Amino acid sequence: MALNKSKYMFFLITMLLLSLCGCAIGQNDITRLENIPPVEPSVQRIRASFAYDPSSLQQEAGICDYVFVATVVEDDGVEYRNTVVTEDENGEVKEIASPYSNYVLQVLENWKGQLITDEEIPVVKHGGISQDGSMLILFEDDQLPEVNKTYLFFGYAQKNGDILISGPNFNLELVDSQARNSSGLYAQYKEAVDNEIVPVERERYKSNYEQVD
Repeated sequence: MALNKSKYMFFLITMLLLSLCGCAIGQNDITRLENIPPVEPSVQRIRASFAYDPSSLQQEAGICDYVFVATVVEDDGVEYRNTVVTEDENGEVKEIASPYSNYVLQVLENWKGQLITDEEIPVVKHGGISQDGSMLILFEDDQLPEVNKTYLFFGYAQKNGDILISGPNFNLELVDSQARNSSGLYAQYKEAVDNEIVPVERERYKSNYEQVD
């Protein structure tokens, strides 16, 4: 039975706003499942307004706490948080929760911030498989990371010390390590991060996975 689209999108945008600008994500009502996508999933794209320009890598770098190159070591399942009650077009009440996909990364390079590189670290990605398994819920211009691939990640430190990846283009796939340094796209990314623009001031936290001086 299909959900009323306007109500469903309102829910998605509400969950999105909780994660913007590095705000801590609620830990209540967490359900954790394996991150197994349906065979032919439909994709629900989250549309929302941002406190920065998502087409600007300089502003993405400025709004985040960490920018780093890392390889995905493990897909560690998906959690469902911030459950709300909604109603479908026929008046049937249904609970919906926002998906957060968990990954284990090996950090290769730090471009902003100093995350540990001698141990693997966990991160949480906003988006993933819906709780009923019928669709993928992702930002526009976003993708889920894949194991054994390398990405440029933009991350927020959360109040509890976790690292949240949340926004369009917040994990950009890179080629293998030998080709990265000669890649024009790689150089373009690096220049943008080196010349970051902070679009808004916000409260910032520190990750549990920073290097110790």
